[in-house]
Amino acid sequence: MSNQNMQQLVQEHAECLLLADRLERVVRRGQADELATAVQWVREYHARELEPHLQHEEQALFTPLLHVHQALVPLCIQLGKEHGLLRTLAENISEARAPAELAEFARVLRSHTLLENEQLFPALEALFTPAQWDAVRNFKALGAAPEAARVTTAAVRHGVDPDAWLARVDAHFGAAGRGNGHIVLFPRYQPELVQQLAGHLGIAFFDYRQVVMAELRERADTLTLAQLTQTLRTQSQQQGLVCHNAEALLCVKPEAERRAWLRHLVETDWPHPVVVPLAVFQADAPAEAAGQVCDLELVRLPRGGEGRVEMAGRLPYDVS
Repeated sequence: MSNQNMQQLVQEHAECLLLADRLERVVRRGQADELATAVQWVREYHARELEPHLQHEEQALFTPLLHVHQALVPLCIQLGKEHGLLRTLAENISEARAPAELAEFARVLRSHTLLENEQLFPALEALFTPAQWDAVRNFKALGAAPEAARVTTAAVRHGVDPDAWLARVDAHFGAAGRGNGHIVLFPRYQPELVQQLAGHLGIAFFDYRQVVMAELRERADTLTLAQLTQTLRTQSQQQGLVCHNAEALLCVKPEAERRAWLRHLVETDWPHPVVVPLAVFQADAPAEAAGQVCDLELVRLPRGGEGRVEMAGRLPYDVS
């Protein structure tokens, strides 16, 4: 890869492959203490390095490709699915199942990294504009799950009222009511703000990827949007909810199917309010139902940190 615009991502990919090598060696040796240590490696790697890397690709690479270069949509969908699987594997890894789960994480990490090296990165060199390369170089990731206090501290330090964006939320729900489904458009993926949104509205926070998709692993993409609808109907029988990570399933569906489902979402009279945040597929929100769409893309949101998550020290991938 000769393009200097990709230098950071290329270096991170080299580190992905290095970690996969180390994990595979630990699994082959099968020593309990090394397996337990490797489980911790994966947890720390996910929080400190992998999540910022995935956000970088999703927001600076996948989003413009999905909107402009239709020929690459199938590849972006496949890569998005693999991002979801990597997150699921890292979030659920346990010492009790360490050999199998470490081996699976290493396999998926390696195959995914090589696919991007061989197909995604060469395509970007031919397609991206100077402005898009600027976005790649200047991207600032947020980290895996910043605590609310950290968000507040960072926001105040930069002169941003951490709760100001909720005024836009209040204005939307005050005008629209909560009878139907609602879509909230976020300019970037910020799980901590989605949780804050649910708390502010007084409804449940429901992580669809974690609760429903995680146990299916590679088979998660076999879920249909009709099944997602049924899950939301069941969950909303007792109380309203914010459905976090619905895009983990939407990303493996064709654009026409995504658009139809989002239109159905806002037209349905749910038992209690159903709110779906979007950070990638904002363009698929139904324009004809603007009253049910809360657009935060031009609102200055508090960030959970400053720039890419940095580590106090490198993770100890090298094992003897």
